[in-house]
Amino acid sequence: MWDEQEISTSLRSYLLAQDQVSEELLSAVECDDLETVTRLSKGFTVGKLNDLLLFSSWKEALEVTNFLLTRRASPNTADGVGRSCLHLAAINGNLDMMKTLLGKGARVDAFDKHHLATPLFCSAVSDNPEGINLLLQRGANINAGLHEYGVSALHCAVRANNVDNVRMLLELGANPNNVQLFSETPLHTAASMGFEECVKLLIHHGACLEVLMGSMKMTALHLAAQDGNTDSVQYLLDGGANIDARNARGQSALHLAALAQSPETVEVLIKAGKREKTMKKKSAHQRVSVSSPPALYCILTFLSPTHSFFLSLYSFSLSLSPLTHAHAEGLKQRCLYNSRDVSSLLSPVLLLSPLTQPMLQ
Repeated sequence: MWDEQEISTSLRSYLLAQDQVSEELLSAVECDDLETVTRLSKGFTVGKLNDLLLFSSWKEALEVTNFLLTRRASPNTADGVGRSCLHLAAINGNLDMMKTLLGKGARVDAFDKHHLATPLFCSAVSDNPEGINLLLQRGANINAGLHEYGVSALHCAVRANNVDNVRMLLELGANPNNVQLFSETPLHTAASMGFEECVKLLIHHGACLEVLMGSMKMTALHLAAQDGNTDSVQYLLDGGANIDARNARGQSALHLAALAQSPETVEVLIKAGKREKTMKKKSAHQRVSVSSPPALYCILTFLSPTHSFFLSLYSFSLSLSPLTHAHAEGLKQRCLYNSRDVSSLLSPVLLLSPLTQPMLQ
């Protein structure tokens, strides 16, 4: 959520701009050199001690931190963007530092100025899951931010693909679903980024599979298919995701997988579709219907160079269509279709050819 180099640079720059703060003092803090810090900080105001406490919390200088707290530095001091000492300690996953700050009254659920994170969010992306336990034991709200801003510590853990933290948060009661309409759920994030273990955990703990995200009204299955995340697609289908769900453009997951040029994902979706539907026996010219344009996407996806030559024989019926351009350009994302667009392009000759019939069985 925050770049560690940016935190270090901003804290150092701010402190060095103040009178009496030197590189020697900051180096002493970094080394947790209490004797030097005591000598060089003599006569500091409480305000300067507060700023120094932020730096010592970030640099994991426990002795210096304890010293500054005894001199009445506030554990709730925050930097220019509202990151508190506890935020910084939680990012590092330093339990001893977190316990010290909490023992002196650090606020456990404080957000920064931009409402990006509480200390629990920071622990969710750290490599020490015990920080999550500690904060929850001290009263942190596991779903803080979910109702107000549509994000939570679980979102952060998923974005970091921190499987252990995702598991811990879910087992301790984190809500896997969002309450804000069309907002991004943790499952949307995991499916889009191909974080299969997170997808499995979220489904197991009750994540809703059919929540629509954004103006495009995308389900988690749409996002996984769009990015060619085949394993995530399989887990979503196994969990009961609706294979026929359409986004705002009328596209199914199969449309999006074909546009992504992911034959593995297309194959998974086709097999799942066959399992779900019992196809009625129809004559060859009825194998593709107006209501099922994804079939042509599948044809294009699996065509070999030889088959591509075959398709060119029917250019008289397809040459001016956007579908032809999509095939020529590798089914680029810019070429999007709805049911009427695609179904109108189907040539009777193509539908009746012996090449296409096996593909539509």
